[in-house]
Amino acid sequence: MKILITGIAGFVGSSLARTILRDTPEVKITGIDNLSFGYIQRLDDIQHQIEFIQADLSDIVTLLSGRRFDTIIHCAAIAPLPECQIDSYRALVQNVAICGAVADYALISGTRDIVFFSSGAIYEGVTEFPTPESVDISPTLNYPTSKYLAELYFKALCRSQALNVTAIRLFNLYGTHQDYFRKQPPLIGYLLINLIQGTRATLFSSGEQQRDYVYIDDLITLVRKAANKMNAMQNGGNFWAVNAGSGIPVSVNNIITTLENLAGKSLDIVRQPSEKYWDKYGELFDRSIPINRTTIQQEVEKHTQASTSYALQEFDWSTSVTMEHGLKACLEYAATHKAINPNV
Repeated sequence: MKILITGIAGFVGSSLARTILRDTPEVKITGIDNLSFGYIQRLDDIQHQIEFIQADLSDIVTLLSGRRFDTIIHCAAIAPLPECQIDSYRALVQNVAICGAVADYALISGTRDIVFFSSGAIYEGVTEFPTPESVDISPTLNYPTSKYLAELYFKALCRSQALNVTAIRLFNLYGTHQDYFRKQPPLIGYLLINLIQGTRATLFSSGEQQRDYVYIDDLITLVRKAANKMNAMQNGGNFWAVNAGSGIPVSVNNIITTLENLAGKSLDIVRQPSEKYWDKYGELFDRSIPINRTTIQQEVEKHTQASTSYALQEFDWSTSVTMEHGLKACLEYAATHKAINPNV
């Protein structure tokens, strides 16, 4: 079996490649990443087992001319919400238009089956919890809007040109190789940095807001089930949008308490108003028409909870890693790699 992973130097792509090679070393993996958000160091332990191509996906047809894969797993994207909000054009190019390049390659090469990473962020503003895939979608921010547009595009191609696409609507992901280093790291990575290094954590809002978290190992199981389901089908033309979440919302304060109990020490925390969360990104406020701070506040304080019934029905998938177990694994990894630097 041959698999193409885009964005392979990112958290999801590298973790996926590592697990596939561990469980099925006979699988041939090719990975493409331009390293704009990924770290090549994430591949140090497996680079001898994969074919790595450092390039932009806009050149994918030329780069892979004449080659066919059993599955494409399209992870590459600009994920940080403020980055997408600052540069709308870049967000649309990387998160939507690049899907066109990937689709062109799939159609030319005969690679029928695609796993696409969408986002649970597309449910921005919904009030139905747990949130089913069938809910009306009307996002506000650039990132979820770009992901939803990409879904619509892939769904159209499934109708018109018989691709198979599974769009995974990923809720809050965490795991040992999560991102610790971007300008505004995801919550758990940020808490671990401060916990290990003994530095002060600046948090926004009361911490009572709840999000749905999914551990990387559970996500990888869903990806593999989706790929296997599509590979086993005789015909193309199928599109699935499926939630990847635990269905169990957890508050920021609960995560803090769990980490502190596991580590046996307390975090030094200072709290700021939620509308100040993106203040590091001055470009958003220095414009003639700045971003509305109420939008930021709503993003920080939103509640998320995935409905998981469709994932169970269609893919026989549900999560198995508890939050405590997942946080314990993350803490042990962070403590082992003491300084938590991007070269690890």
